[in-house]
Amino acid sequence: MRGKKTIVGVSVGDIHGIGIEIIIDAFTQSNLLEKCIPIIFCPHQIFVDYLKLINSVNSDISFIKSFDDVTDNKINVFQTEEFQ
Repeated sequence: MRGKKTIVGVSVGDIHGIGIEIIIDAFTQSNLLEKCIPIIFCPHQIFVDYLKLINSVNSDISFIKSFDDVTDNKINVFQTEEFQ
């Protein structure tokens, strides 16, 4: 399996907590993208709003609606249902 990356799924949990910010920091401030392919489960608009809130313009993010769209070397954000 040498060279093959593990796919890691991460839920943001409570969207009013600090989970999204920690996830963004973890994958942008380290070499984790070299070691795994992350799929973050979160409503796309909420993730975009957090990026704006922390003034992050990150080209390492891919917004996907299907697992077929997963991209290597990017933070894949899988669209989930947004609850009111």
